[in-house]
Amino acid sequence: MRKILVRMDAALERQDLVEISQLDTGFHDRIYQASRHDRLYRSRADLRSQVTLFLISRNTYAVTSRVSDTTLLVRLTDDHLLGAYERLRDAMILGSPNGI
Repeated sequence: MRKILVRMDAALERQDLVEISQLDTGFHDRIYQASRHDRLYRSRADLRSQVTLFLISRNTYAVTSRVSDTTLLVRLTDDHLLGAYERLRDAMILGSPNGI
């Protein structure tokens, strides 16, 4: 993951949105691989190309790709993770007939 982050820094310097998106996808691939959850990883693999395409489009406007303030970046990352958790939690609660 450190190697990917180093490559991302270089891609950010060049403003290479395609490479940033590919590296971002690779970074998240490592997280899924580390889970050692084969079904989760296969599900992710099925969506990988769509996610990469989405990231290329989104990275044009992403704030975090241009943040050099570490404190702000940590806050934005926390907000990103908390938001993802809350959306998943809400989908599970609302999607369940018993609210579980």
